Amino acid sequence: MLPEKAEEYQAKKTVMINRAEVKALLEHLKPKDKDIVQLHRYVAITTMTFLGLRMSELIALKWNDIDLAVGTYELHQVKLVSKLYPRLKADGSYEKNPLPSGLWNLLRNWKIIHQEYFKNSDWIFPSFKDKHISICEKTVRDWMLKAYASIGLAEIEIIPCLNKDSKSYIKVKWCKFKGAITKTLRHFAATVVTNEQASNPLIFNDNFVKGYVRHKDVKLTKGLYGNHNNLDESNSFREEQRSGLDKAFRLEV
Repeated sequence: MLPEKAEEYQAKKTVMINRAEVKALLEHLKPKDKDIVQLHRYVAITTMTFLGLRMSELIALKWNDIDLAVGTYELHQVKLVSKLYPRLKADGSYEKNPLPSGLWNLLRNWKIIHQEYFKNSDWIFPSFKDKHISICEKTVRDWMLKAYASIGLAEIEIIPCLNKDSKSYIKVKWCKFKGAITKTLRHFAATVVTNEQASNPLIFNDNFVKGYVRHKDVKLTKGLYGNHNNLDESNSFREEQRSGLDKAFRLEV
């Protein structure tokens, strides 16, 4: 029953977006004015990029997952097919991780705007139709595809729906990242954090690296067993981690 060619059933590697492409993507998405849709889109995709979030984690984010006073976050749930499920913490990882400085500041500003437009909504990225539910996966993917097309990383076609009550949909003619439209951002985050470990092994120890990208086994993150087991959660140590993240990403928000 297997295909004749072995490569047809081997696991395929995710095509990773590079630093220059991430920079171009975020520059393109940066709001030109105070339009709430532009702001919502920019903050959502920037958050996904810097935290390496899975789609199920992004759309499940609530304000109680983030401590804006000290700049930390801890994911508590994922959202799959409109249902919330508790997210399992990576074994041995930190309870909370620091937000990169630029993202921390962006989220503080977003909350001020958020409270004006989405009063009393617990979701960080609520739906425009109903502030009491989170944004859907299709909306985020459509945002990403349109942005990729605008910066030359994809070619798309907007197909109008025959049913006037339904929205149009996007046909992907070509995309550099194939089916990994959003997963490529997670691949990027995992790579920059793992690469930074070589120059900063005490701060970016194995528990931090695997916890930041939410893997239960560090081998999934870097392909090696680690030997660092420091679980220091002091504020001073977290600030060193934040500084390391800023250095690793080297992207302005």
